[in-house]
Amino acid sequence: ATSVATLLFLPSEIHGKKFFYISPTDRLGYTAFEAFGGSALFGLANTEVEGTDVLPAFRLGYANSGFGVALDLSLSRDWSSNKSINSDTRTTYLGDNIGLSFSMPLGSDTFYARARWLSYYSQASETGNTEFSDDYSVKNAVAGLTGTSGSLTYDAYFGAIREGHTYEVDGNKAVDEDTYLGLALGFDLGYAALQSSNARVLVGLNNQIGMLFYDEVKKIKKAGNNIGVLISPNILGEVVFRDNWLAFAGATHSLFFAIINQDGDNNTSYTMLTQDPRRIDGSATDPRTDAFVGVRYEKTNWALEAQVSANPFTALGGQNIFANFGGFIYF
Repeated sequence: ATSVATLLFLPSEIHGKKFFYISPTDRLGYTAFEAFGGSALFGLANTEVEGTDVLPAFRLGYANSGFGVALDLSLSRDWSSNKSINSDTRTTYLGDNIGLSFSMPLGSDTFYARARWLSYYSQASETGNTEFSDDYSVKNAVAGLTGTSGSLTYDAYFGAIREGHTYEVDGNKAVDEDTYLGLALGFDLGYAALQSSNARVLVGLNNQIGMLFYDEVKKIKKAGNNIGVLISPNILGEVVFRDNWLAFAGATHSLFFAIINQDGDNNTSYTMLTQDPRRIDGSATDPRTDAFVGVRYEKTNWALEAQVSANPFTALGGQNIFANFGGFIYF
């Protein structure tokens, strides 16, 4: 079934949903309800930067039978002006985030597109005849097609990302050594390998091939590039018992292969095989296999669910044993 998180990436799935959801461990809450001849989504959450909650965020969405749109918004900015020295400054702080998603059903498939602009820091100022800008941000966009055919679920997409630190003084531009443009093609597959009336096992393979083009830094390094392949196998099992209970468990990890020529000198390129790649959305995966187990209890108009991914013996020593705990009210 569609998860709450899916509604932000495939907002056309909001149509027909009526619920209230709260998760204290994730520090977020959502509600979906009928509005304007369709369905609306309203959420309160946090913008994450490399796994850290930074700013409170609004999530707004709307969908009807033909399309859906969603907005993810966190703002952290200030504007200052000093008339005595003819100065204006605009500053954006860590976690400032604007995300927009669109999707529409196309027969048994769904087309989707989303874009995000996340700022780590930026400043633009004008003082007298001097103009200065300093920007460290991530801008990315993805478009794709997802659907199901029998026991097979698929998702094909193309994405682009621009990340790094750029600055400009009176028209003279410069970048730091980690500024790059990334392009990627992805194809994800999921297959119901085992299935009965009350249980199923899914096997999946998420694949991505991408290229990073690093900017040239004058007098420091030439432009560079690398090409990489990301392969993420995963498994998931679900079983329904005693009518109201659903138990699930799964495991996943990522393998990354790359040929890197980051300094622009073809004589010094090298090859790497690792499990700590950087994806097209800017996030990094953990270099290990992760496993989780969870349970869901559902009645007619409410449900509770919990997922555990920490080592329970370690968690009893003070860590949070729940990766996720939340509850629904359905209407």
